[in-house]
Amino acid sequence: SVLTGLKNRTALLYFAATWAEPCREFTCILRQFHEAVREDDDSIAVIFVSNDKTKEEQARFFAGEGVHPEWLMVEWSHDLEEIMDKFDVKKIPSLAVVDRDGKSVVEGARDAVWDLVKDK
Repeated sequence: SVLTGLKNRTALLYFAATWAEPCREFTCILRQFHEAVREDDDSIAVIFVSNDKTKEEQARFFAGEGVHPEWLMVEWSHDLEEIMDKFDVKKIPSLAVVDRDGKSVVEGARDAVWDLVKDK
């Protein structure tokens, strides 16, 4: 799996889509968070998981403004919803902090990142 290739790193699965307006703003918030954390700690990896309808929409979002060049992306397929189901994603944007065993380890990660960045 993608996660086993990220030994000793914390994976942040970022669930978003081109069509969801709130994702644009949160992408910028997540980028600011990522850059602030990376100043002192390079152990996090942000992985984009698309909720777009097509591979082209996914590529457009990932190439768009705000996406950090170090972020990774899960290749688009029709079964990406299975990943969303596994992490109980009910709305986007959403963020899951995942350990090496593939388990979500931070409740309310999106709101926590939002609050950290907005409070600065």
